[in-house]
Amino acid sequence: MSEDTSLKINLAMGATSLIGSLTGIGNYTFNLSKALSKHPMVATDYFYGYSWSNDLEVINAPKMSKLKKFISRNIPHAYHARRKAQQYAFSSGVSANKYNVYHEPNFIPMRFDGATVITIHDLSYVRFPEAHPIERIRMMNKMMPMAVEMAQCIIADSHYTKMEILTEYGVASEKVHVTHLGKSNDFYPRSSLDVMDVVKKHGLVVGRYIIAVGTLEPRKNLIQAIRSYRALPEHVAQRFPLVIVGMRGWKENDLIADLEMLIKQGKAKMLGYVSNYDLPHLYTGARALVFPSVYEGFGLPVLEAMSCGVPVIVSNSSSIPEVVGDAGILVDVGDVDTMKSSIERVCEDDCEYSRLSQLGLDQAELFSWEQCADTTFLAYQYALGQSR
Repeated sequence: MSEDTSLKINLAMGATSLIGSLTGIGNYTFNLSKALSKHPMVATDYFYGYSWSNDLEVINAPKMSKLKKFISRNIPHAYHARRKAQQYAFSSGVSANKYNVYHEPNFIPMRFDGATVITIHDLSYVRFPEAHPIERIRMMNKMMPMAVEMAQCIIADSHYTKMEILTEYGVASEKVHVTHLGKSNDFYPRSSLDVMDVVKKHGLVVGRYIIAVGTLEPRKNLIQAIRSYRALPEHVAQRFPLVIVGMRGWKENDLIADLEMLIKQGKAKMLGYVSNYDLPHLYTGARALVFPSVYEGFGLPVLEAMSCGVPVIVSNSSSIPEVVGDAGILVDVGDVDTMKSSIERVCEDDCEYSRLSQLGLDQAELFSWEQCADTTFLAYQYALGQSR
């Protein structure tokens, strides 16, 4: 039987999120693209903002990041000027190639005369505008309705996000495809000996800390974890300090002030951004993950922790229960007492620790980037059918 070439996808993938240190969208773009590169029916080129490449790579460009910040702060209408330059570079690359699908994984697409797919990871800019700079909110409120209209297909990270998109933008349900994120092969259980060097490098002891991962911003609700730590018995908080991994974000000063006392008492530690190599080791070396976020489109750190065999204590909100299932401890947002008792139980009860560790490993097996790539391919096919 001959291969049906009409199903082949010549893909233009937006890759601006791969410039600089990877955060959530960058990790999504990289891991999805890596899985798609193995798909027999997909051939991909990557658009890095001002240039094209057929190589998937993370570009460490600190000078570009600094220049972008300088332009944004000092040049009027900088965003629109940058978009205009990027659109020119994008259109030039498109005219030289025969792409039949363009996927923008970072919300707002370039103009493309063909099947356009966008990923909307969450609607935090609508639900929690106070968690974003005002300039970003203005831009998203202006651009997102046009992006939704331009796209033949919208990808959502979770069923929760899909329902929000349908409610907010009134699009047809069949236009929004759910493609759950996957667990990277870098995240798996390791022995204490395997993680000891990395854990020790960060001034920690294997199995003797609780980890929290995420950008320091109000939406992540780390204040609930901090207040829970204040309520913990002294011997538990000292033996299992709260270790926060994440870049500094928007409106973080109040959070930093609240952390200072715990840090001085030896009950907390801030590591900031850590490398992709160190992160899986730090997960595995932790007694548990605490993830009290108010709102997530998916909650990738929860899946990463479960993949490493680490018990998870998470908020019972937004998409997080969709990821965790029955494999973790779910706590209502703002319920400090339950979070405190949950941390204490996992720290002091070895049987509970082992039970949750195995449940998390089993749950994590339901998610893979290969599966994400397969469902994304179906979204591309749908978009092609709608564009013809």
